[in-house]
Amino acid sequence: MIPLFRWSLEDRELLKGSPTLTAAQSLSMKLKAEFDTLEETVFSLDREHFPEDVFNMKSWEWAFAVLFLAVLCSQKKKLLRWYRMQIC
Repeated sequence: MIPLFRWSLEDRELLKGSPTLTAAQSLSMKLKAEFDTLEETVFSLDREHFPEDVFNMKSWEWAFAVLFLAVLCSQKKKLLRWYRMQIC
């Protein structure tokens, strides 16, 4: 599963008019703003410790996607446990 903020612009166009698309665009802008701030204030000032081939926007989005999916999976497990308790 690929989070919407990592979809190509062409694929996102399929959701045109959807609040889901608006949320994905908002998250993309937020991630870019956060990365740009870190790039300007931390990464670019010390390339020895923060090499550009590792500390870049693509890697930043990938790391967020991994964390995002981990949270979703953990919440899904909690929801399923709660649901089982309700029907037993």
